[in-house]
Amino acid sequence: MTEKRVAITVDLEDWFQVENLREHFPPDKWSLDLVRFKYPLAKLLELLDKYKVKATFFVLGWIAERFPETVKELTIKGHEVASHGMSHMLNSKLSNEELKEELRESKKVLERITGRPVLGYRAPSFTISDAVLKYLQDVGYKYDSSLFPFSRHKRYGRVSDESLEDAINRGIKEFRVEMGSFMGKQIPFAGGAYFRMLPLWFIEKLILNSESDLIVMYFHPWEFDPDQPKVRGLSLSKRIRHYYGLRHNLEKVENLLGIVRSELIEFVTLSGML
Repeated sequence: MTEKRVAITVDLEDWFQVENLREHFPPDKWSLDLVRFKYPLAKLLELLDKYKVKATFFVLGWIAERFPETVKELTIKGHEVASHGMSHMLNSKLSNEELKEELRESKKVLERITGRPVLGYRAPSFTISDAVLKYLQDVGYKYDSSLFPFSRHKRYGRVSDESLEDAINRGIKEFRVEMGSFMGKQIPFAGGAYFRMLPLWFIEKLILNSESDLIVMYFHPWEFDPDQPKVRGLSLSKRIRHYYGLRHNLEKVENLLGIVRSELIEFVTLSGML
């Protein structure tokens, strides 16, 4: 049996910065008055401490610039700090120059705060592309974790086999978000609304049956904030994706950590897998 590892990753952004709420909260409307991430983040960090898990935090530059003490705390606690870009704008909506600037500036901001090299990157809403892979090495990254091969989600990016091979040859490693397999079907399960909607016993089955030696899980602090404001006028799909299962999600993650520990699966940071 292949030795398995689980990487807990956290996209450090706040509730109003997600793509599903973009129409209501464009970046020019972002305000410190809307910020809520510190309380759910503290609960998550307490949980990670309890299970002695070191996670990889993909920190949004907007957050890092305004709350550098939070980024420093992550480093002090032994977690990895990586980049989630500056603005959480979809890469598919950026010009090449804007994309390069997002990659450069977010890395520079985080390294200035932590005093350590920032090796990893995750694209907002997994909007990976051949261009992103091409620019990562130019800016000094060592890995990407933006590939989520779920073809039914049209927002997620795609990359060609040629670009992936070229990235590997240039020293960029890709840590994709793993899909599960059940009765011949590929099933997303490793984070977000997929994790919140699926029963934990089924998620455990998908992890244990995976042929991959690394399962990348992803979460957001706002997913542990059930009392966040409820935005009116959202489509049913967006309401479900953003709000479903928030109240019990922290307990569900704790149960997941316990299951992984009981199966003697190792927790790793992504930089630790380079």
